[in-house]
Amino acid sequence: MSYTARVLSMGGDAMHEPWGQLDVEEMSWTAMGGCEKANLRLADPAFGVEAWQSYLGNPIHIFDEWGELQWWGWLAVAEQSLPGMRLLCDLEKMANRVAVVYRSLEPGEAFGETRQTAWADDAESQALYGVKESLVMAGTMSAHEAEHWRDLELSRWRLPVLRVIPEKADEPAMRLIAKGWHERLNWRVWQCENGVIGNAVSQSGTHILGSDAHNAQIAQSFKVKRGGQLSAIALRLRKHGTPTDKLRVDIRADQNGSPGLVNLSSCLVDIASLSADSYAWSTGVFQAPINLLAGAVYWFVISRTGALDGNAYAVLALDENLNYPDGQMKLYQSSDQSWVARSPAADALFKITLLTRVEDELNAMLSLSDGIIQGSTIETSIALRLPLTAVRGKKLLDALRDLLEMGTLDRKKLLMEINPSRVLRIYAEPDAGSHTFTLTEVGVLLDVMGGELRSVKDLVGKRVLTQWGQSFLVSEVSLNARNGQFRLKTF
Repeated sequence: MSYTARVLSMGGDAMHEPWGQLDVEEMSWTAMGGCEKANLRLADPAFGVEAWQSYLGNPIHIFDEWGELQWWGWLAVAEQSLPGMRLLCDLEKMANRVAVVYRSLEPGEAFGETRQTAWADDAESQALYGVKESLVMAGTMSAHEAEHWRDLELSRWRLPVLRVIPEKADEPAMRLIAKGWHERLNWRVWQCENGVIGNAVSQSGTHILGSDAHNAQIAQSFKVKRGGQLSAIALRLRKHGTPTDKLRVDIRADQNGSPGLVNLSSCLVDIASLSADSYAWSTGVFQAPINLLAGAVYWFVISRTGALDGNAYAVLALDENLNYPDGQMKLYQSSDQSWVARSPAADALFKITLLTRVEDELNAMLSLSDGIIQGSTIETSIALRLPLTAVRGKKLLDALRDLLEMGTLDRKKLLMEINPSRVLRIYAEPDAGSHTFTLTEVGVLLDVMGGELRSVKDLVGKRVLTQWGQSFLVSEVSLNARNGQFRLKTF
């Protein structure tokens, strides 16, 4: 079968092709992105690598002899073999949006802290090729040095650079390498805050909880930096005497700088099992999880489920050095039903864990892909919740695939493809008993209607039934377009 490759304009329109015929040598597809790679060769190498530099990033479509689209992606590499050398131009090292992460060398509070410069952009390069981000991990330096490094990296790599590689070539040749659109997702950097909220510094103070009306309720406010689903809270506690009840922890919204009246969610913390001699972290899990909004202030209010008892109560570990900047502690006064700040001021020692739905995390990642894909759909229920972990400087496609590799709650694999309209689709593998193709005993692949396989790309992400009644799931397909032979890989 013969194939025809077309280089399109950045807008996806047909163009005049001064380079002549493009011969398709190889194509590949993957169930974790769709079209993966295509190798092309110019029949006439007179149109050299320097001329191809301005076409890097342009869409490429490959059609079969019936005019059906078989492969789609973008031009990533142009290379030309000449006597004694190979000329290569690509977009691999190009970066037109750069920031630097560094450890601050500034004196004062910021010394040694991890900081990041603002992003610097090159509008000319972005207009030509689209936005390609690079987050440079540096060492210890001042803010001025970090900004200088950022600007230097941007000026060096804002445009693709022609490289000369000494190499013996059998014959002069001009080749192009195209990649699938999912590879372009690595042009974005995925960063997010840690989902654990809290204050876990060294203890410097204590407060009795539940011995009398003056300490019947203690409240601590906290600010949510990254929204997520409330999961658990840990408090640093010990007991006095032999209390037999539990502590109740209520989550409330902020109302004019004090806890509101409505309990959004509650959990219990066992104090009977605490040590009377030393402080330890004790955890309560919220049975009715709620979503906490990024940027919002909430309070947790601690009280006991049993009666107040001056001989048996809990003692809460505190931070009187006020290391937690995003909250404050207050005590409830039953005499006038008001909340007052503790004196001396302090913060509780606490750790609040938030979870995220995998679907929400995927959608947050895909929201960064503007200009690369034109939309996305998640066509299956994943039903997994994960702790919110901090990520700094991970490439977007790599982060996306890490999540997809976890699969669904019922242990199905998650697959991904990008269609010709550049809409990304995430879907679950077909059921083990469902198959689209059959492999005969003589090695012929048949579709569900009994006809021979027409397009090898249709195998990707599908199950193939063998003569022994077992099936396999195809993860990758690579096709030698010159002789029609292809190879399959399975999960």
